[in-house]
Amino acid sequence: MGLADQFIIRLFARFSDALREVRSRFFKLVEEVPITWEAKLYQANTPFTVYMRLQDAIAGVQQRLDYFDNFLKEDFFQLYLRHVGPNVAKAGKTAN
Repeated sequence: MGLADQFIIRLFARFSDALREVRSRFFKLVEEVPITWEAKLYQANTPFTVYMRLQDAIAGVQQRLDYFDNFLKEDFFQLYLRHVGPNVAKAGKTAN
């Protein structure tokens, strides 16, 4: 392996480390953004519409998810959380 190859390998390693650090800081900053979330009743919508809205809200979770619902059922976890990564801490609780 020549000097140019060694240089490229070292450069790639530094770039990879820097990219991991930037990614980590980015997600920490995103988590600090305040989010105002008002509870809404979707009486006029179908269950599928509510499902899609919840899926959209949950899709971007990276680290922790807390979900409060007065009518939480066991199927919530299979329906909504099956695509959430294994590194995400999950908790579902009734609001009462």
